[in-house]
Amino acid sequence: TLEEIATEKAGIIKPGVPCLVGDLPPGAEEVAIQFCEKQNSAFFKAGDIYKLTMLSEKSGATQFQSTNDKFPGDMQLSLNGRHQLSNAAIALTACELLLKDGFKVNHQHISFGFSHINWSGRFEIVGQNPTIILDVAHNPASIASLADILSHLYADRKIYFVVGLMQDKDVELIVEKLAQIAYAVQPVSIDYARALPAQSLRDRFKRYDIILYEAKSVSGGVGNVLQQCENDSVVCITGSHYIAGEAMEKIKGLTS
Repeated sequence: TLEEIATEKAGIIKPGVPCLVGDLPPGAEEVAIQFCEKQNSAFFKAGDIYKLTMLSEKSGATQFQSTNDKFPGDMQLSLNGRHQLSNAAIALTACELLLKDGFKVNHQHISFGFSHINWSGRFEIVGQNPTIILDVAHNPASIASLADILSHLYADRKIYFVVGLMQDKDVELIVEKLAQIAYAVQPVSIDYARALPAQSLRDRFKRYDIILYEAKSVSGGVGNVLQQCENDSVVCITGSHYIAGEAMEKIKGLTS
């Protein structure tokens, strides 16, 4: 259950050490609060301290505004997605707590850090013409965030997905979210014991009105989509952390 998972995660809470969390489901947040009470640790929820407003977004850059007294003003984050504002709020709150402990952190440090983040596999643009995006989203929530970013930034472009999943994921819900914005889907089999066979994944996509390619390996699937797509389209490789290495080997081989 959610509470059981939260209980395991809460083991990191140490006696007398402040605990900082982002947006948590009610059950998980209650578990964290209970652990903090037992450990005599102060509990901080970033969303209650920092209210961030998105001002604009383009590929590789999100402009947002902070209204907090300690670190106010406009800032730029070199990541995409509304969910990254929640992560930014956690970082800002952490900096404020560090200030109280005597660390020297100022607005310039924070602005520089936000604008120079390089997070591999998180909406990472690894190629142009076509735009090739690598994102290791692998559950319904992260896939929904990915779909939201893609539909917002590339509303006027065809989106080709290269997708590989693990067997223990909520495959039906992930497939549904991807199919809503996909022009074409290439199912692939990841070279890993728990991977869902590409043919099984392909079968889940059959009921949707999209172009659906034959099941292939990761290398074969990436190669096929790059042959089929236009230069002004978007190719998104997603579904698992395990797909990233195989996909990048193929992309480097094609572009070197």
